[in-house]
Amino acid sequence: KKAVEVNPSNPDAYYNMACIYALKNEQEKAINFLRIALLNGYVDLATIKEDASGDFKNLVENKDFEKIMSGRFD
Repeated sequence: KKAVEVNPSNPDAYYNMACIYALKNEQEKAINFLRIALLNGYVDLATIKEDASGDFKNLVENKDFEKIMSGRFD
């Protein structure tokens, strides 16, 4: 959270927040932070796909996560 406060346009900070919330199985928060990361320039979809079997395993069946994986961030 401090990283976001210090630099609110840092996509990595939002991505890390998404990972944390996904691990806590707080899916809505995880999806929101993942969207923010992507909208702020996080473009490493390969990492997201890798994390689908790790940090994001709780999101694999989430329809919003599926949208993100298909390139839709709305």
